[in-house]
Amino acid sequence: MMNAGTKTSQIMTENNRRKILKKYINQQCSSAELKVVRQLLKRRSGKAELERLLDEDWAGFSDSETADETLIRWKSRFFYQKRLNERFKSKNLYSFISYAAAACVVLACFTLFWQSKVNRYSETKSVKLIEKYNPAGQRSKILLPDSSVVYLGPASCLSFPEEFNESKRELSLEGEAFFEVRKDVKRPFTVHTGRVRTRVLGTSFKVDSRERDVIVSVATGKVRVSVTDGTKTTPLAELLPGSRISFNQLSRVSIGDTVAPYELVAWKEGKIFFNNTPLKSIAEQLQYWYGVKILVNDAELEKYRFTLSVNAMQPLGHVMEIIASTANINYSISGNKTVLIQKEGGK
Repeated sequence: MMNAGTKTSQIMTENNRRKILKKYINQQCSSAELKVVRQLLKRRSGKAELERLLDEDWAGFSDSETADETLIRWKSRFFYQKRLNERFKSKNLYSFISYAAAACVVLACFTLFWQSKVNRYSETKSVKLIEKYNPAGQRSKILLPDSSVVYLGPASCLSFPEEFNESKRELSLEGEAFFEVRKDVKRPFTVHTGRVRTRVLGTSFKVDSRERDVIVSVATGKVRVSVTDGTKTTPLAELLPGSRISFNQLSRVSIGDTVAPYELVAWKEGKIFFNNTPLKSIAEQLQYWYGVKILVNDAELEKYRFTLSVNAMQPLGHVMEIIASTANINYSISGNKTVLIQKEGGK
């Protein structure tokens, strides 16, 4: 007769380990299997295997399969929650997965949750989390507890404590925001966006963390950008005014270039600058700013590149007229919800 120890040993074999962890991710474990998983996750090899499985799921995950706004809220909540806990316990992991699955974004959020290993807040007192969320088509100005100011973009989410502690100021962002940070040399100001950590003492800068790329651009002062991987932190760059860096969280490739500081400052007033930008990318950005669906009905047309600036505080029709006047294209707006762009004379 097979005893419990023998059965556990069989389940824990290398061939079955991957299978049981997949069941765990998909909430299909029996009570006995769940006990085995909890033991497995106490081992470094088990945690590594789970992270590999989650990375595979993330690599094949399509944001278009879920509501973008729901995904933004969940990513931000998971990043911040990780920092509020001194230790991560395996018994909590299952409840996180259950909670996220209900929102249909478990794989993306849970992967990023594992990857977000950053400095944590003290547990000596209860910290109330404040979350500010803008749907597509809406922007907001937020005053932080230290009197720093954040201009939060559309379809973006910002999470921060009700009060910053005595040694640091930390918050999480998903989406796009411009920060005007009050100088405090005793309390560094840190923005967490997935694996990327942006740290300053007092300056103004912009962070764009849509999709899998994180872009940090500096208007004034100096900004230090690094990437976290488990308990390891690797510096990426120290940026000065007019410089920026783009980091892809999947490929881990970073690219540095320059940007005009006045463009960053103007962004908080609703002005958007496009420099040799494909029409497809322009359409994607305008979708966030106006809360509409923009369709380009021609693959070749999507690749058209534009250099122009628009004021997103103006009506959408006015912005579309500027775009149309720079090339031979037509557009139509249906019920203020859908915009169709096509070549001139197209149907």
